[in-house]
Amino acid sequence: MAHPAGDVTDAEVLEMSSAQIDERVQQLDEEIRIMRDEMRKIAYNIKTLGTKTKENNKQMKKYMKMPWQVANVVEILDLADDQAEGVEEGSSSDLDALQKRGAVIKISKGLVMFLPRIGLVSPDELKPGDLIGVNDDTFHIIAKLPPHFDRRVKAMEVVEKPTETYSEIGGCETQIKELKEAIVLPMTKKELFIKIGIHPPKGVLMYGPPGTGKTLLARAVASQTQATFLRLSGTLLNQVGLGDGAKMVQNAFELTKQKAPAIIFIDELDAIGTKRFDASDTGDRDIQRTMLELLNQLDVFQPNDDIKVIAATNRVDVLDPALLRSGRFDRKIEFPAPNEKGREQILRIHSRRMNVDKNVNFVELSRCIEDFNGAQCRAVCVEAGMVALRRDSTKILHEDFMDGILEDVTAVFIQFDPLHGDSKSLQWGITFFAWRILASSHSATSACHKPKMQVKVKMLSDGCRPQFVANLHDGRQVVFKTDGFQLPDLLICLNRLLGLPAVGLRGEPDEALQQRIPEAQMEAHFRALAKKRKPIDFLS
Repeated sequence: MAHPAGDVTDAEVLEMSSAQIDERVQQLDEEIRIMRDEMRKIAYNIKTLGTKTKENNKQMKKYMKMPWQVANVVEILDLADDQAEGVEEGSSSDLDALQKRGAVIKISKGLVMFLPRIGLVSPDELKPGDLIGVNDDTFHIIAKLPPHFDRRVKAMEVVEKPTETYSEIGGCETQIKELKEAIVLPMTKKELFIKIGIHPPKGVLMYGPPGTGKTLLARAVASQTQATFLRLSGTLLNQVGLGDGAKMVQNAFELTKQKAPAIIFIDELDAIGTKRFDASDTGDRDIQRTMLELLNQLDVFQPNDDIKVIAATNRVDVLDPALLRSGRFDRKIEFPAPNEKGREQILRIHSRRMNVDKNVNFVELSRCIEDFNGAQCRAVCVEAGMVALRRDSTKILHEDFMDGILEDVTAVFIQFDPLHGDSKSLQWGITFFAWRILASSHSATSACHKPKMQVKVKMLSDGCRPQFVANLHDGRQVVFKTDGFQLPDLLICLNRLLGLPAVGLRGEPDEALQQRIPEAQMEAHFRALAKKRKPIDFLS
């Protein structure tokens, strides 16, 4: 039998019987099946490793974009065998080499830490004194920073990932909506602006009195966009050496390009952005150079970049017109003092984790703190808790909030709107405050644990809006005001309560009202009313 050229025939196979050949074929088939199973396992492992590689690459990119802290290398250490055993084994000799060396670092907060696993940078590239960027959660070294990076560290704070949410901010519904349109939407849904053919705003300028939630809202926006949040303080830019302020601004924008998506928050913009003038002083000229560098950086980056600038100031009237023009801070958002509804929301937000009595009337409290900002509303809640602690109570009552208001303010207003108000609520408010004045004036120790106070009460005539003003000896005033509504009985009650000659709304003496309830009886009467929280019958 002829065989094809190149075909090799095993002599042993030729001598085998048919049964032996069949057995050999079965063995080969089994080996082929085993090899195919091994190939499938290898293919599965390759696929698994590919998936893990993609996840690791994605995680590394996430680490590079996440907020991180700046640190210094203190020392590179060779780990002993017992120290190296506790470290997870790597998949390559390079990783094994890395695991045998650790590092001692000092982060910007002054904390010294030992890292048995260094991170993404080889220990051979590090030496004591090097500036590094570390992950904010694990403190693994992410990157080695250039030596000139210390300039930007002095003025800029790469804060931890913000955790604030919109639910923690009250009285700023309009401002939240505008910031979502100007900052959040361009960073999360950029394609919408591309489809419609417009450029999103480059930056937002927030202005308003202190304590109205500007910084808090900026952090909440950064939290919603998952962006790196960099805080640049305008006051710190003025505290550095000559020419360093402009360099810090330049380095800040360079860092945001590396860490995009990112949000730069410039606080106290008026410290470097005041109107230009013919400055003869060297320091003033340096501040102007810092502002010019900020203007230049605002013009360099494009609106479609994943970089947004948010600035805050309390004095928008002193800013240079070049900062306010379109193309730099395109959206300008005012943060006024919260209205009555906003104050109610803020009080509820700051007291939701407090053990508050169910009978606390936040609507009534919000009417008592006219012209309060968010920070002052928070202070009222804290003082209410302190008042409850003084009387050894674990529950905060409505009266504690009233005492908290008297602790913190220079003037307290109770307003009454006849179209939307409740006369009984107004009567209760004036009743309580009148009792507080009485307790402070005639008791050895008031509910606020304050000494006796000399009280003088006068009525201010303002058309049809009578006001009751109690001047306390420490300079504070308690003002009772009724808007658009005349209640002679309220004036009568206040006069009778404080033992003053009864007068009418125009201030003329009224002989028919010259009746005075004894002080002890009046105090006991109002204490009972305070417990029951019932409106007083003024003419009884």
